[in-house]
Amino acid sequence: MLKNKETLFFGGILLCTGAIWASDTATTKVIVKTEKESTEYNMYDSGKMYFSEDYLILDPLGDSNLKKVKLAEIQNLQFSPLNSSGINDVQRLSNRIYPNPATEQLTILSDEEEDFYYSIYTVDGKLVSSGRSRTGEVINVASLATGIYEIKFNNQNLRFIKQ
Repeated sequence: MLKNKETLFFGGILLCTGAIWASDTATTKVIVKTEKESTEYNMYDSGKMYFSEDYLILDPLGDSNLKKVKLAEIQNLQFSPLNSSGINDVQRLSNRIYPNPATEQLTILSDEEEDFYYSIYTVDGKLVSSGRSRTGEVINVASLATGIYEIKFNNQNLRFIKQ
């Protein structure tokens, strides 16, 4: 589980074990994919998102209309910025990682055909792993503690959950 002091920035919103704060308009789309469904949430200024025990809790409008998702059921968690008009301004990224959440291994898919270097950081910026890989190769993350991490490769930063 995450420690209370850990924080992460997601495209203009602050994620911590307490909550997420944004602006008074929808600034970020959160996409939660489970085996059963994929659900999109537009996060607003007054909205919150936090972890409580084994759940991800979303309150997009901050009106206490809570959406609960078991962490163990989350297959992928995406954060996409929304432009000021409120229209989704998502860029298709060629670099991807899976599974997310990960338990023992993480796979990087890249358009680069050559080897690349990657670095994995904790939410407080501590380097916990680095190496060289190629697209489709598996990276062992079994030794990482449960939490949220950022992996940097090919001039891109992606976040993943380690369960």
